[in-house]
Amino acid sequence: MPELEKEDKPKRSIDLSKISILLMFAAGLALMVLLGLLCVTDNVEIKRSRNDSGVSRIDDYSCREIRDADAPIGVRKEYTFFLSDTLESDTHLAFYTVHQYVDVYLDGENIYSLQPSRENRISKTVGSNWVMIPLYREDAGKEICVEITPVYESFRDREVEFLTGSQLAIYTNRLSRDLPQLILGGMTVFVGIVFVCVAGYNLIKKKRGKSLAALGMFSVMMGFWRLTDTRFTPFMFPNRPILLFYVSITMLMLGIVPLIKAC
Repeated sequence: MPELEKEDKPKRSIDLSKISILLMFAAGLALMVLLGLLCVTDNVEIKRSRNDSGVSRIDDYSCREIRDADAPIGVRKEYTFFLSDTLESDTHLAFYTVHQYVDVYLDGENIYSLQPSRENRISKTVGSNWVMIPLYREDAGKEICVEITPVYESFRDREVEFLTGSQLAIYTNRLSRDLPQLILGGMTVFVGIVFVCVAGYNLIKKKRGKSLAALGMFSVMMGFWRLTDTRFTPFMFPNRPILLFYVSITMLMLGIVPLIKAC
């Protein structure tokens, strides 16, 4: 009889685990159905007389390439366009640059400049940056001249997209585009940290798990590479564009080392 009871205990534990899994699956399915019903049936009604203008792109501009002996590759590009005749009170001019110096002129007056610091000793790049310039109502109809100087030859013909809109609208627009990459990068980092923790426990207790630790390090490095390589990330670290650039490159180049170790 005691032997039969011992045999019944594993069977009962297996049955309970199956039942718990089925219950969790049923609860998850019911939650998904509930969320689907809420999305379809329950909404809010919003009435407003003032709508956000959103983000608009400036397509009507002229571009010319100018020879400049003082430029890193000997050339700079000059973009010229005119602002709208009507401007909202909360409007910004925004554009994204990669390894490019920037000077912005409003009717001939320099209102913005992006250059490497004189204290830079290692690199001449300024990394990836968002240029955000507030526009006032009195700026309506004025001429904007944007001088962009590429630091490397590979970025000589890189297209620049000029946007106008409120800061929030520009942030939201960029976040909606990069959100899948941000989520994927965050999940990759989290999974890598879990792998490293599990591998550390196995190394301490069972003296094995080096391959899992290497795989976890690879996952963490690829996640950081993906997070630092999005266009939204410079919004979160506006004063550290060069650091973000080197972190991204370092993670991408060294990530192959733990991958080889894991294999």
